[in-house]
Amino acid sequence: MIRDRIVARIRELAASFGRLSEGAEWYLFGSVDRGEEAAHDIDLLILCRDHVQADALRAAVDPDQLELPLHIAFMTYAEEAEVSAVRMQQGRIIFP
Repeated sequence: MIRDRIVARIRELAASFGRLSEGAEWYLFGSVDRGEEAAHDIDLLILCRDHVQADALRAAVDPDQLELPLHIAFMTYAEEAEVSAVRMQQGRIIFP
């Protein structure tokens, strides 16, 4: 199943960043999360402690490392609380 492969790869990627990923939460949503075999991209949201962590993760993540194009958003926990992005997008946490 495509979701299982991609989740495993994203978890590997997140873990490879070590301390940089500490305190961040990675959420998958969209067609890959729903397990659609015809998915064309990966929708990922990373919640970060602050903008410093978000900027560092943004610089570290190579969007070409995965088997599908990666659409990634970075938000702080405070920003997410204002807009409820995880709930609105029906995201599921995949890391940690």
